[in-house]
Amino acid sequence: MMSVALLAWALPTAVLTLWLLGIFRAQLATDRLVILAFHRFVRTDSPDATHSDSEPAWVTEEANFEEQVAWLAREGFTAIDLDGLAAIRSGQSPRPARSVIFTFDDGYASVADIAAPILMRYGMTGTIFALLDPDAHSRDLIRGKDRFLQPKELRALADVGWSIQSHTVTHAILTELPDAQLDWELRESAFCLHQITGKAVHHLCLPRGGVSNRVIECARRLGYRTICGLGKGTARFSSDPLQLPRLSPLRHQGGAALRWMLTPVGATIEIALARLKVVPTRLLGARHGYRLRSWLYRSPLRAVFGPRHVKRTALALVAVWFVLGIWTLAHVGAAGCP
Repeated sequence: MMSVALLAWALPTAVLTLWLLGIFRAQLATDRLVILAFHRFVRTDSPDATHSDSEPAWVTEEANFEEQVAWLAREGFTAIDLDGLAAIRSGQSPRPARSVIFTFDDGYASVADIAAPILMRYGMTGTIFALLDPDAHSRDLIRGKDRFLQPKELRALADVGWSIQSHTVTHAILTELPDAQLDWELRESAFCLHQITGKAVHHLCLPRGGVSNRVIECARRLGYRTICGLGKGTARFSSDPLQLPRLSPLRHQGGAALRWMLTPVGATIEIALARLKVVPTRLLGARHGYRLRSWLYRSPLRAVFGPRHVKRTALALVAVWFVLGIWTLAHVGAAGCP
């Protein structure tokens, strides 16, 4: 019985170890590209910064963001956009020694009010994945907290070097749409944003976990050159441009946390946790997976599975697992002794 228990521990442990080593090895690549994902922003001293949002990855505090940008600048990171990435991949532009792409989903006014001035102080710009006509759910999420950027505001940002790209028209879960509506969401978004900014729209961020091969193929057919919003992690200049991962600092994380997140060990932990977090979405679909996560973040279980705590929970579970293995090995050895 003890041998069976040992085997039941050893096989999953070997699989887990190989999986983590695979992620870790990818973080040692010399052509790593950091793509950071943000949503809305709050002033550090505002009332909105004192309460805990149901999803801390949706909000970034001003002081923490400035810490992150300042650290990246000190470390010699060059901010590029997705057109810059395409130019580097094609050999039209040289590759900076260290590159970062700042992306901002949804197109909130707080990005223009808070994030843009900070980036500009450090000589950097960003990419906004803008919504044109957000659905009621998306509007309700920020009612009384923020608003969506208007066309003239998007145009003003484009005029000073910001890249304005597609996040669809309505923020729909694309995997739930029939082909004709999916095509419209992607085609109409690119057309309207081009009309607003006068610049081509070649880049897409998929909203709300609505990812499938059908969606990616539709985007490719319509001329999108890169796609974000599929997963968490650090990309490479050689990565599939239609499957670019990003990192999402939480609202309470500043420069030190970002520095740790970009180390091979820190990135491995972040990526592993992110891949485990999307399991409900893969099993239940984007809508039900999102509802489950939202429920966990609001329930008493948030003290265990909330974004601020899930890393400690996962590390504790791994520690317990290895302690059980060591205990089993010790008892197998004891049982084999005369």
